[in-house]
Amino acid sequence: MHDADPTTRHRNAKAPKRLGWIVPAKRQPLFPPLAEQEIGSDRFATAKSSTRPATKALTKPPTQHSVHRSKISLAKPNSKPKKAAVPLAQKDNYFADAKRPIVSLYFLLPLILCYEIAKIFASVQQLGSGIDLWIHNLLNALGAGQLVVLPLLTTAVLLFCHHRIDDNWNVQGTTLLKMAGESIGIGIMLFCFANLFQIAAVQNATAGQLADPYFWQIGSSRWWASVMTYVGTGIHEELVFRVILMLPAIAVMKDVLCDEFSATVIAVAGVAVLFAAAHVNFFNPWGEPLEVTSFAFRGIASIIFSAVFIYRGFAIVVCAHIVYNVLTLLA
Repeated sequence: MHDADPTTRHRNAKAPKRLGWIVPAKRQPLFPPLAEQEIGSDRFATAKSSTRPATKALTKPPTQHSVHRSKISLAKPNSKPKKAAVPLAQKDNYFADAKRPIVSLYFLLPLILCYEIAKIFASVQQLGSGIDLWIHNLLNALGAGQLVVLPLLTTAVLLFCHHRIDDNWNVQGTTLLKMAGESIGIGIMLFCFANLFQIAAVQNATAGQLADPYFWQIGSSRWWASVMTYVGTGIHEELVFRVILMLPAIAVMKDVLCDEFSATVIAVAGVAVLFAAAHVNFFNPWGEPLEVTSFAFRGIASIIFSAVFIYRGFAIVVCAHIVYNVLTLLA
C-alpha cells in the first residue's frame, strides 16, 4: 500500500518511531556518564537513560568522588585533621580510674611515708604488725638488719603493674578524694558487720558494745602509735595476702582448671584460711588465741577484702582495712 501524497510519505519517513529503545531520538555519546553507568542491570532502565538528552547529563547530581575532591580542593594546604572528641565516659570514669596502679601508689604513698617515719622513733616491737616482725626476724637471720623492704616492695609492685599495662601518669585530685570517701564507707560497713556477727555468734546482750572505749586516749602518743600500727598492718597484709599470694594462685588455678571463676573462688577461699590463721598466736607472736568465732569472722573478712580488691582495686581495700582497724581500736 502506497501513500497517495508524496509529501506525506516524506514527512512520515522523518518522524521517529515511538519505541525509542529501537531508534534513539538523538545521537548519544560513546561513553555515557558515570552516574548513568551505575544504574541497575534492567535493560529497560538502561534504555530509558539512553534516551535522555546529553545536556541533562551535564547537570547530574555530584557523586561521592566528586564531592570528596571538592572538599580537598577547598581545604587549606597546611590544615591538620581535627582529633576525635573523647567520650565523656572516658574523660571522667571514676570506677575505672580508681583501680589504676599509679592512682593506688599516689593514694597510699602518704600513708606509707607516715608509717615508715613513725618507725624511726619506735622499735619494730613497739610499732609494727606481725608481718613486719616476720620480715625483721628474717632479715636479722640473714644478717641484713632492718630494711624498709615492704614499702619498697609495695612501690615496686605498683610501678611494675603500671608499666605492664602501659598506663599514663595523669591522676586527678577529685579521684583521690572520692577514693577516700569510698574507703571510709566500706570500712564503716565492715565494722558494723563485725558487731552484728559478734552479736549473732556470741548471743550475749553485751556483745558488740564498747566495753572500754579509748576516747580519753585520742591524741596521746600511745593512741597514735596504735593508729600507725594499724596503718602498717592494713598496707602490708593486703600486699602479702591479696597481691603476692592471691593473684599468683588465681593464675595457677586458671591454667589447671581452665575456668577463671572457679580459679578465683578457690584462690579466695585458700587465702581466707591463711589470713585467719595468720592472726592466731600459734603462727603470729602478736596474734590471739585460737577461737572459732574470731577465726570464722577473719575468714569472712578476708573474702570481703578479696572482693573489694578484685572489683575496686588495691588502694581502696588497703584504706578500708585501715579504717576498720582504727574503728576496732575504739571498741
